[in-house]
Parts: sequence; C-alpha cells; structure tokens
Amino acid sequence: MMEIKQVFLKTRAEFGKQCIFNFYGPHMDEEIKPNPDEMTNYKVRTHCNAGVQNTKQLALHEAQTVGAETKSSGMFHFEGGWPKEINPRDEETTARFRRRIEKDEDWAPKLRNLFQQMERNILQNGALNIYQHYFDDMVPTELVKPRSLR
Repeated sequence: MMEIKQVFLKTRAEFGKQCIFNFYGPHMDEEIKPNPDEMTNYKVRTHCNAGVQNTKQLALHEAQTVGAETKSSGMFHFEGGWPKEINPRDEETTARFRRRIEKDEDWAPKLRNLFQQMERNILQNGALNIYQHYFDDMVPTELVKPRSLR
C-alpha cells in the first residue's frame, strides 16, 4: 500500500532566529476601491464546507513515537463471567463447573487475595454517611424543564 503522508523532521537548531515583534499603529498599504462592473460577476456563497484528512507533522525532535493498536472487547454479565461453553441458565452445568473450580488447589488462595482487595475497597465507603442530609440549607429551585415519563 502506498504511504500518503510524509513526516517532516527538524531539530531545534534548524528552526531559525527568534521572531521579535514590535507594536506599530495602523498603516494603510493599499486601498482598492470596489468596481461596480465586477459586481455582476460576483456570486454569493452562503455555505462553504472544507475537510482535511491528513496534515503535515512538524516534529520538535527526531525521535518519533510508534502508534499503539488497541482493541475494545466486552463481556455480557448475566450472572458473573462464565466461559463460552457454560450456559448460565442451566443449573446443572453451572453447578458442575463450580464444583470443578472449587476442587482446584489454587482456589482458596486466589479467593483470599480477592477478599483482601475487596474488603479494602468496601471499607473506603465506610466514612460516608449515606443517610445524612448534606444540602439542607439550599433553597429548592424550579425545574427548567418539566418532568415527563416519555
């Protein structure tokens, strides 16, 4: 496949001198008066759409980073994350799978580590009183948009 872009590499020393701008008052370089004869050739364009697909890349350094490819995937959690061959609605196959996993000798240490992590996360929410009214002093305001069930 043909490459449709070109990377432009330039070191800091090749950028040239620093631009120093001075403030001057308004200055008229040229004044072009309108020509009424040319107005007949003028067409009004109400909309102008332009799209740009690929622009030049100006790098400050010669080292370029390589793009990483990512993949998004999801899982349907009906009742936990079951393997593909297990039907979560079939109680017999799920019970058989659970027994097989529980017989594994690594099951208890894995579960112990999971419980320690989960207990720490659950106890983080213990400092918040969910029954306390935090905003009693606020004046209720009217809704901007009326509620509806649609």
